[in-house]
Amino acid sequence: GPEVPPWTKLVDYLREEARLSGTKVLCREGGCGICTVVVTTPDQENPEKTKTFSTLSCQTLVYSCDGWNIETVENLGDRFQGYHPLQIALHGFAGTQCGYCSPGMIMTMYGQIQQGPLTVSQVEKSLDGNLCRCTGYRPILDAFKSLATDADQALKNKLIDIEEAYEGSCKTDGGRRCIDCNKTGSSCSQRKSHILKAVVTQPNPNLKLTISGVQWHQPNTVKGIFQVIRNLGPYEKYQLVVGNTGAGVFKNDGPYSAYISTRGVLDLYNVSVGTPLSLGANVSLARAIEVFHHKAEQSSDYAHLKEVAKHWEYVANVSVRNVGCWAGNLMLKHRHQGFQSDIFLTLLACNAQLTVGDAQDDTESALNMEEFLKSDMSKKVILSLTLPPMSVDMKLRTFKVTPRTVNAHAYVNACVRMQFSPTDKHKIVGKPLILLGGINPEFIHASQTEEYLTNKNLNILWTVQRAINLLGEEVNPDSNFEDASPEYRRSLSQSLLYKAIIGFLGDDVNPKFRSAGTNIERPISSGHQSYDMNEDMWPVGKAIPKLESATQISGEARYLDDIPSLPHELHAALVQTTVANAKIKSVDTSEALEIPGVVTWVSKEDIPGENSFVAKAKGYIPAIAGPDPVFVAERVKYAGQPIGLIVAKDRDTAVRAARLVVVEYEDVKKPVVALRYAVDAEQSMKITEDMKLGDCN
Repeated sequence: GPEVPPWTKLVDYLREEARLSGTKVLCREGGCGICTVVVTTPDQENPEKTKTFSTLSCQTLVYSCDGWNIETVENLGDRFQGYHPLQIALHGFAGTQCGYCSPGMIMTMYGQIQQGPLTVSQVEKSLDGNLCRCTGYRPILDAFKSLATDADQALKNKLIDIEEAYEGSCKTDGGRRCIDCNKTGSSCSQRKSHILKAVVTQPNPNLKLTISGVQWHQPNTVKGIFQVIRNLGPYEKYQLVVGNTGAGVFKNDGPYSAYISTRGVLDLYNVSVGTPLSLGANVSLARAIEVFHHKAEQSSDYAHLKEVAKHWEYVANVSVRNVGCWAGNLMLKHRHQGFQSDIFLTLLACNAQLTVGDAQDDTESALNMEEFLKSDMSKKVILSLTLPPMSVDMKLRTFKVTPRTVNAHAYVNACVRMQFSPTDKHKIVGKPLILLGGINPEFIHASQTEEYLTNKNLNILWTVQRAINLLGEEVNPDSNFEDASPEYRRSLSQSLLYKAIIGFLGDDVNPKFRSAGTNIERPISSGHQSYDMNEDMWPVGKAIPKLESATQISGEARYLDDIPSLPHELHAALVQTTVANAKIKSVDTSEALEIPGVVTWVSKEDIPGENSFVAKAKGYIPAIAGPDPVFVAERVKYAGQPIGLIVAKDRDTAVRAARLVVVEYEDVKKPVVALRYAVDAEQSMKITEDMKLGDCN
């Protein structure tokens, strides 16, 4: 078959090359969980052992999987081999509707049960990255909770009834003969283990290949990484690869001419739980959370890490945290300084120190977090971090306020750290630390408020009030349409400082206000469905299993996107505007059209007839029904409006080429995003002659 280029994602390889369409694909941002698979990899801290966990195949580069065992939903069970208990539970509890998300749900839970027995709490936390848009989560959660060790007895009883319905069922070769015991009939004498395991090995050392002009390097030492970087040309754009989860956050970064996988560099997985605590750059967020919890329990000097670990559990989702490393998150923050990185903010609050290696001269240097942000990281690599102990009198609170509890970027995130006198628990010793994210790219410290609170006593009401007012004066949030309003984020910053102070003072606060200092803990969810049944009318109205559910939970259901391409079928990718109110000056497609596999460029000039989705039929009302241009006509109406199509022989080529189309704008004006702005700009809708009552028949 054709060579697989280095930028290929695992999900595309599984679906297009391996033809395993049970693994679905949708958002390609690591946010929906539909593409989840389970992998077994070498445990790089203990190379003689392995680790099994879920990961998102839409983010994972296929060459990163060198040496891995990969399991998709097809390997768990189907109508021929029988079903896995997870599949039986989801089917039996009526946990599917369209079924598109079901394989991802099952694989996420399958990854969790590989790590030990399930609890109800673990079920809810595990599905933080799996979205369902039609079924509703009650039956899905009930299905998986029924397998938990601490499940409600009613759920366990229902599961037993469901499993009994499958006991003895013949796993046939299409309805005639049992594939286990080779006998006809309705019962089967054997249960077959159908989980296949490949040999798990270390990545191929020093692998190097070049396909379509893009390089893939796989060194197995830090010096090997440095050597690869030195050998790259001065204008080549490269990417260090661990989990590649940042590709879902900033999708327009790249394209890269070289990828450097660091998975084979064992030194970057080092974990030292001594004093100071040390983590290698490749350590995943999930592993770091484990280490933080362990260290907080073992040492009072690191008790603050319990707060940090809890905060990190709200970063991304389980499958992202399983492979995404803390160092990669910091590099996203370095590259996009407006990024509300929870990892950066919490490590800064912990006085973390980074060890950074310079590929140009093989030297290492130590940087604190703020020095790191200001440093030139060209041809440099984060190697490790160290976390020093903190005084037991030091208190830390962290916050993350988001559109939803997990798997979302913060409106505002914050860390407040204060050291209190051993003899006066209300008195701050030295300067406190007040860190805020989500304000603007330059804002980190609330410096004026920190100075004001230095050595202050917090049991004086007006001191606290003045600090909160001062914070409101120095916080100046920027205004972006995708963010919450500046006014809200300013008020939120003040609220979080107040919440931290109330929490620090604890029982010394008036009981009327004390609850303001605690975080709202979301309880375990529960739900109950009830409906009336008239058994006299059966079989009319009798509940029966959903027929297509069995194919949905096994990945056998075929959706439109699962149908293989027809011979000579072409694929198209939209080129969209990046501004909302402008004229297009020029469109340069020359670079895109040079990519092998690109067929043509289609724009408004290529549309026969009128450039509109709306036909001028009888009763057509222009002011209501149109005009609705297919591609930008005179003026851009909104950001993301289609300009044209790149047509290519496959989807990957079309998407890559579309990113290379260069669009220039002129007469760029402020977008009109609310009715009051439209009125101010005299752009209110005009009543036309076509809107006569008689024309609306």
